[in-house]
Amino acid sequence: MRRISPRATATTALFALALTAVPATASAAEPPPPPAKEAKPAKDVPVDGGFVKLTLDAELLAGLKAKGVVLTQLTTDCKVPKDPKGKPYVPPVTALSLGVTAGDIAAVDAKVGGKLTFAKTCLGLVNVKTKAGVTLSGLEADLSTGVLIGTLHDAKGTAEVKLGTFERAALDKKTVDTAANSVSLNADVKVDAALAARLNAGLGVEAVAAGTALLTADTDLSLQADADLSLDLGLNVNTEVSTGLDLGVILGGLLGLK
Repeated sequence: MRRISPRATATTALFALALTAVPATASAAEPPPPPAKEAKPAKDVPVDGGFVKLTLDAELLAGLKAKGVVLTQLTTDCKVPKDPKGKPYVPPVTALSLGVTAGDIAAVDAKVGGKLTFAKTCLGLVNVKTKAGVTLSGLEADLSTGVLIGTLHDAKGTAEVKLGTFERAALDKKTVDTAANSVSLNADVKVDAALAARLNAGLGVEAVAAGTALLTADTDLSLQADADLSLDLGLNVNTEVSTGLDLGVILGGLLGLK
């Protein structure tokens, strides 16, 4: 029978002890963590482009129809469009897809801030019975305050108004893609009280109620290509550093290997 030397037995025992007793996060040969990036103040990041889809609430549309109010998309200068034969063409609208023509993204209270300007569009609301109407144009989104803004024109004149409010998005990896330098936002917009009052007065019928659902906005933005979103927006990016057990080093030490 082959005799096992005391040295081999001790080495085996030490190796087993190393595997069971040494925590996986402890390693004598673990390299020091990389130096942290120097903190820089957050700054606004310009928007290079993007699109927003505005889907009007189904119950709102049904309520307008029941009150005899037609919602349609007009030309960009708020004129009634015409078909190829020159006749007025006013189909009802349920959703809009608009380009983002200008804007920026900023970090405001750990949430997405900034301002977006959408491509020119004009919506018309007409009371079919009384022929009274209003138009809405010049859509913008103030992400820092959670407000959708527009320009309203009615019998009283033209004024910038707050169309609705929405909950601001958290500034995290769900909304910001630092690799693609893009931002994706989804917001449910509720009708502003002042807007509801002015629309109802302009249309001559109680067609819109304050605080009810107005639309859902799905926005995809491309930000400035050379921007470092982690620094510019003050994002906390968790870098995974390997802290696993280096068995080669432990075995080498136990067996006297260099």
